[in-house]
Amino acid sequence: MPDKIGIPTEDGFYCLDSNWRFTFVNRITLEFLKRKPEELTGKIIWEEYPKLIGTTFERICKSVLEKRSAQRIEMQGPKSGTWYHIVVFPAQGGVAVYWRDITAEKRKNEALASNEQRFRALTMATSELTYRMNSDCSELTVLSGSGIFKYASGSYKNWLQDYIPPEEHDRITAANRKAINDKSIFEMEHKAYLSDGSVGWVYTRSVPILDDKGDIGEWFGAVNNITERKEIEKKLKESQTNLETLVEKLKRADENRNYFINTLSHELRNPLAAITMGFMVLKGEPKGSEQAEKTISIMERQAEQLSRLVDDLLDMTRITQNKIELKKQRMDLNDVVYHIVTDFQPQFSEKGVKLDFALNPDPVYIDADPVRLTQAIGNLLHNAAKFTRKGDKAKVSVCPDKNNEEQVLITVQDTGAGIDPLFQPRIFEPFAQADSSLAHSLGGLGLGLPIVKGVVDLHNGSIDVLSEGTGKGTRFVIRLPLSDDNDSASKENRQAEAADQQTYSLRILIIEDIPDLAEIISELLFHLGHEVIVALNGPDGVRKAKIYHPDVLISDIGLPEMSGYEIAEAFQNDSQLKDIYLIALSGYAQPEDVERSRKAGFRNHLAKPVNLENLKAALNKAYSFISK
Repeated sequence: MPDKIGIPTEDGFYCLDSNWRFTFVNRITLEFLKRKPEELTGKIIWEEYPKLIGTTFERICKSVLEKRSAQRIEMQGPKSGTWYHIVVFPAQGGVAVYWRDITAEKRKNEALASNEQRFRALTMATSELTYRMNSDCSELTVLSGSGIFKYASGSYKNWLQDYIPPEEHDRITAANRKAINDKSIFEMEHKAYLSDGSVGWVYTRSVPILDDKGDIGEWFGAVNNITERKEIEKKLKESQTNLETLVEKLKRADENRNYFINTLSHELRNPLAAITMGFMVLKGEPKGSEQAEKTISIMERQAEQLSRLVDDLLDMTRITQNKIELKKQRMDLNDVVYHIVTDFQPQFSEKGVKLDFALNPDPVYIDADPVRLTQAIGNLLHNAAKFTRKGDKAKVSVCPDKNNEEQVLITVQDTGAGIDPLFQPRIFEPFAQADSSLAHSLGGLGLGLPIVKGVVDLHNGSIDVLSEGTGKGTRFVIRLPLSDDNDSASKENRQAEAADQQTYSLRILIIEDIPDLAEIISELLFHLGHEVIVALNGPDGVRKAKIYHPDVLISDIGLPEMSGYEIAEAFQNDSQLKDIYLIALSGYAQPEDVERSRKAGFRNHLAKPVNLENLKAALNKAYSFISK
């Protein structure tokens, strides 16, 4: 300690950090050293006062910092011979030094041990509140600085209940018990009721005072309000978490971008290579040859694939930039889903995957863009067909949302490849692929599902994905809002149906040479409550008609072996079949086509793909005719 100039009337105190820089100097020490706070704060003590180097004081300071155990000394100043009592104790981030002039006491040989212990405990840290406790900490007495606590003044036996929130009681009681058993310093950060009634954070530190027998006689402690610091720490932690999340997102976006560039290159090169090589083949092949026709067919398919890739890119860009304008109209969702399933049935059949569907018994009216909604549901079916193995199955269904009467559910479910649970949160991210090797082998940019979500979001709906894991299938559930007048419209529709047709079932014969289309129409009619017989050509249809005596015939026109017109003529000329109600189903639906089918004997003409409401209406007419 530097030689003093004058005798201070109070005790000195200062704090040093682990690098021996002054962090706090009290007024007495500043006056004693004749320095200002800014002249010492941040300065290294050994550089400011080099005469202390090599002294007992330096050795004790470094020992306290290393061992974190308080030590005291009495030493004389280097020149005047003045005696100082010095206590060095560990503090957060460094050490704290208490000092006082004991020259007079030395001369009078006073017994200072008890007072030194009290001062040492009381000045362990600068604080906003100091207190004492009895030996078992059952009673607390506030000594100074009562403003920190809500009820802080005098003595309390219920200090735990008065000062501390209930959620901290067990933690503080356990720490207190340990300090008593170990006769060690009690030190912790905890919540407390502050003087303004709020719950804040405080740092509490108390030191046991031992008697001559080594037993705890009492405790002296200090409390600091650290609420502001804890709030800053909380915000810093939140900022760190947000930063880490952002970094992770940027990292994933960068990975997705790199993957997308590689995938795009791969996906574009394939059709371009096929088209380029196709031109080379055509140059060497005679026009109209079998090889030339085959090559042209390949080039057309690859051009379609190239067009689809470009469309996906443009759609994703429009969605992310909010540039898609929906062209909404009121529609029956059953009708939309039926058309989509009909369109995709051949794709599933080609892979050997069964595609089932279940429509809602009543009309389900929504306000939607039919083109965009078809695109979204179609993307889900495209994925189901792509990732489902031969022999597995898929299903599309439309049903009310039991948890929200204002919504309808569209479910697309398969028993195929499934999705890794770790990847499910990223399934709707652009360019994300759960299995890049599989994606490359089956083609695609990873834009199908993000486009689905974008379209559903634009319709104020939502989409969820559920999968128990790889190889365990996938279920996508789209939720869309119903039209405002859906309930009344459905009610009116049901009432009209009940009044006009009651409940009926027809035996229907279908003649259709495309198995997939025959199956889907058959399943639809079955769900509508009808008995269905299927024939894949005209002669077989005529034979089955004589066996099963159907009420209604639904026949394609362009059939091999025997056209629809020829079938109608055969029915008209057969006494067993002439009363059957004939409905034509054809891709040809011009006025002249309808007129020709009427002349052949068909009572109704439906255009492919058939509208569900039109099909129901045609059957209603058939039932009314048959019932007369």
